[in-house]
Amino acid sequence: MDPIKRSMTRWIYRLVLESPKAHILLLQLYLGAEAFHNRFAWFRRPELVDDPELQLLMRQHFADEDNHAKYFRLALTLKGDPVNRPPLELDYLVQLAAAFWEEGILVGDTVEELTGDRLFTNPQNLFVQLAFKDLSEKRAIGEFHLWRDLARTRDPETYTILKRVVEDEDWHVHIFHDQVHKRLGDPTEGARYRGLYRRLIATSRRIQNRTSANFVRFLLDHDLIVVTPLQRLALRAISTLQGLGTGTLPMERAKQLMALETSIFDEPTEAIA
Repeated sequence: MDPIKRSMTRWIYRLVLESPKAHILLLQLYLGAEAFHNRFAWFRRPELVDDPELQLLMRQHFADEDNHAKYFRLALTLKGDPVNRPPLELDYLVQLAAAFWEEGILVGDTVEELTGDRLFTNPQNLFVQLAFKDLSEKRAIGEFHLWRDLARTRDPETYTILKRVVEDEDWHVHIFHDQVHKRLGDPTEGARYRGLYRRLIATSRRIQNRTSANFVRFLLDHDLIVVTPLQRLALRAISTLQGLGTGTLPMERAKQLMALETSIFDEPTEAIA
């Protein structure tokens, strides 16, 4: 994370921590992200992977994510809030998976192909899945470190939870980075994978910037964040700048994926009252 973006994210996270409703939404978003493999059964089939080492790493990763989801659910429970589903336009992982499909990076013409055995048995799809975790874990760890440090004095309960999550996520970043770069260095397929990885990075940045801009705008539009008029103007400007050049989200593809979701939320709502 570059210094300017880091400072901006830190400031936004501080405002979120100081605004109870905004903090609830952030916790809900990360609950959904950490429980991604439980929301979508097609994503948790490591038994289909031929490489026993990779299969074990994926199982360990899913077990850690199970615990993280429990931690975020606990944080919401301690605050006395229901575990509502956040809006789809803020769901970075679902939108990222949908974008990879829409742009032809994932191999599969139909949602059945995309979410079937080929996600693990097709070499390109397996690489994309590993890169999906590599990029999303790297994005999360930068934000988690900032969030954890800010929560130390502002929200001790969340700090305790994030301290444990960050320990695991540091390891996750390492294992998926290694798995991706092992394939990038393959003497036969490495060149093709390197070209694919550049496309994945570009798409990931676009979706991240778009969903981040939507998050800030949603906080403002629904009065979830407590800010001064000047801070509100600054946040509007940030959301506009973040959204520049990002195009639109692949909402139709995302809705097709969501139709396969097993809900982990108490109340499937599209907004916070």
